[in-house]
Amino acid sequence: DWTKGTDEMGLPTLIGKASIPARNLSVDVLIRKNSDASLPASHLMEVNFKVNDSFIGGSIAGLPGVLLKNEELVQGTPLVGASARVVGNSFLFALSASPADVAANSGLLVSRKWIDLALIYATGKRAIITLEKDAAAETMFNDVVAQWNKSVAASN
Repeated sequence: DWTKGTDEMGLPTLIGKASIPARNLSVDVLIRKNSDASLPASHLMEVNFKVNDSFIGGSIAGLPGVLLKNEELVQGTPLVGASARVVGNSFLFALSASPADVAANSGLLVSRKWIDLALIYATGKRAIITLEKDAAAETMFNDVVAQWNKSVAASN
């Protein structure tokens, strides 16, 4: 499920929530414009995984990439950025602030219907969680990215 929120600066955010009961795993994703001038990122993705004691992977050890694609079963195009573990099963994926990367990343977020979160479990196994944007979410992504772009233009 995708919803729209608002950050501390009054800018819109995108919030995704998914649950995979068969894997005892759920994930919350928050995508927002970066408002911290000391951090060289255009946007931030806060990715919080929730696992229970019976989770087969133990915990989530890494989030090496976020990829976007137009079809569920094809390889995606990676967002340009870097991932860091915040604490436990929570990660921050910072999208590159270089102008070319901002344009490419924004284009992927708007034009692609599927988002792959590449994971590494504590056991070393790799997995992918694929999140779909339905028609309402696609409209929401278009609107929010347009508002982010307006806020950039207004600040220049």
